[in-house]
Amino acid sequence: MAKILHVNQTTISQWLLGKKKPSFDNIYALYEKFGITPNELFGIE
Repeated sequence: MAKILHVNQTTISQWLLGKKKPSFDNIYALYEKFGITPNELFGIE
């Protein structure tokens, strides 16, 4: 995941722990990579 988003593994860990938030560009890259909508990514029905 870190390689795909061009960030280091520590950054991913900090996102998962809630210590940092991903940038819009990183979130957008996730949408594109996994073919999902923003609502699906954030669990919004």
